[in-house]
Formats: sequence, C-alpha cells, structure tokens
Amino acid sequence: MGKNSSLYHFDESKVNTLEDAQCHKFPYDEIDEEHITKYEPEEIQRMGEALREVLTWLTMGDKNSEGYGKTVMRKAIAMCWVLRPELFNGEPLSEIAKKKGINVFKQSLSKQAINFSQKFGIKGRGQRKKL
Repeated sequence: MGKNSSLYHFDESKVNTLEDAQCHKFPYDEIDEEHITKYEPEEIQRMGEALREVLTWLTMGDKNSEGYGKTVMRKAIAMCWVLRPELFNGEPLSEIAKKKGINVFKQSLSKQAINFSQKFGIKGRGQRKKL
C-alpha cells in the first residue's frame, strides 16, 4: 500500500453494474454534505488565534541553536501525544522516545507534554490527573 493509500477508501467508479444486489453505490457526497460543520466567522477567527498560539509555542526558542530542530520535534511529538495518542497506537512516551526515527530521552518528551498541557489547559489520556 502506498503512503497516500487508505484502507478505508474504495473507488466505486470502477463498479459498472449492480449484480444480484451484492454491490450498492453509497451516496458519500450526500452524507458528507449533511455532516459538514458550519462555523460562524467569529468561531473561525478564534480557531485561527488558537492555532497561532499553538504554532508560536511550537516554534519558540533560539532558531540559531544547534538543538532547535530537535526541540521543535520533541514539542510536536508531545503535542500530538497529548491531543491524539492514537496516532502513536496508544504507546507511552517512554516507548515513543526509543523509536529509531525519534531517539530522544523520554524525560524530554514528558517535559514537553507537561509544558503543552499546562500552557493550553489540555490533559491527555496518558497523563496524571493533576498537572
């Protein structure tokens, strides 16, 4: 499977006939239109401001420092782990830190997860109840 493939995508354009009621063209477009969330302009503005705050936190630091890139990487991983731990299959930060492509101290990921949670008031499922 290619990197842009999905297990959940089925191309119905290749289905020409409905044989013996074994195949049914599902009205994806109709369903999608029904479930589109409509936001008020004020809500969009608030979401934009929140995103700017997150991106500012993510990129804070001395950009001339040798370790700046790793710091941003640790912050990004920690933020994703707090918000969407399923992206890491629910693994703890200690296991994520050991991954070949990450290879950092678990304490550094934990520190960034705590910093993110305290800054934005968001607690992840894997974090202690009190921050």
